[in-house]
Amino acid sequence: MKTKKILGKLATEEDKEELAIATMINNYTTMALVKADLEEATSKKKMLKLQNNIDNEILQICSELAQYMLSKDLEEMEYLGILVKIDKETKNISFEPNPNYKY
Repeated sequence: MKTKKILGKLATEEDKEELAIATMINNYTTMALVKADLEEATSKKKMLKLQNNIDNEILQICSELAQYMLSKDLEEMEYLGILVKIDKETKNISFEPNPNYKY
């Protein structure tokens, strides 16, 4: 099994902390935008359209991750305590917490 630690060669603990902060900021921004869209979605049709857009974005991300992992012959990647695994037969991606990750 081939595993890759994403950004595992960061120089210092401070680098890792800053990357974690940047990730939190990106996640916050994404969630704030989704929340704003939900607040504006006054009808069931608008909410379903928003949900469909989110589903499509998730599928696109998973597809790109699968392509990357297959091109590098990876079965698993780790990023900030999240294991990303691929089933090479189905090309399905799964996300799991790494129980051994030190936060």
